[in-house]
Amino acid sequence: KRLLDLYLSKHIAKEEYIQSFEEYLSLPIWKARHEIYSVWVSTKIKEATHYLNPQISTTDGKLEYSFKTYKLISYETLPVKIDLYSELKLPYNKNISSKRKEYVQPDYTLVQKRNIPLNEDAILVIECKQYKRSNKKNFTEVIVDYANAHPNAHIFLVNYGNITQSVIQAIHKHNIQGSRYTLIDQFEPTNNTSLKLFTDKVKQQLYGYYIKPQTICIELSWNSVFEDLDLELEVKIDNSINKINYS
Repeated sequence: KRLLDLYLSKHIAKEEYIQSFEEYLSLPIWKARHEIYSVWVSTKIKEATHYLNPQISTTDGKLEYSFKTYKLISYETLPVKIDLYSELKLPYNKNISSKRKEYVQPDYTLVQKRNIPLNEDAILVIECKQYKRSNKKNFTEVIVDYANAHPNAHIFLVNYGNITQSVIQAIHKHNIQGSRYTLIDQFEPTNNTSLKLFTDKVKQQLYGYYIKPQTICIELSWNSVFEDLDLELEVKIDNSINKINYS
């Protein structure tokens, strides 16, 4: 859009404008637009987990993004150490997609830390799609295959364009419960609503997995000077204040 605004702000011939714009769209980088989108999503994962002190893994000072398993980030502050992998390839031969035969290989997988990750170790799986329109077959197969291959993981599918209700209906026909996955459409840099939803959902899944409820006993005592007291307990969790009143 900014490029278009720049062109339109200048008085140039129509033919020159079209030629320049076609040359721009013919640049080799556009052939890798899905990969660029996927890399951008990885920055959103890091931002969503910043409170866990993510440690970026590099090779000779560089991050590698290729169609092979690579550990991107390690998290050392959780009770159970976890790692974020890109293109983590794990065996699974019951896929409904014809594209996946003997393996699953999501864009990003968050797993419990082991030397050799297993399917059961995955706690979050994130698949990136840069489709302008919803694709019921493709999106459904992603959720179903990854949910079945990673039985303990919550599956995210983020798409640049929209995702229609028909995708949810198709997923449910395969007995995948809504609590197992999250679909986020219009996931792009200017959509603050989708960005916030992604951050909140990722945070929610990690807290739900590792932070176990604890029972706390608070005992108060006072002398006979006070015949009646009104009590208020205030607990702050993640900038949210919860109050309990007793009269």
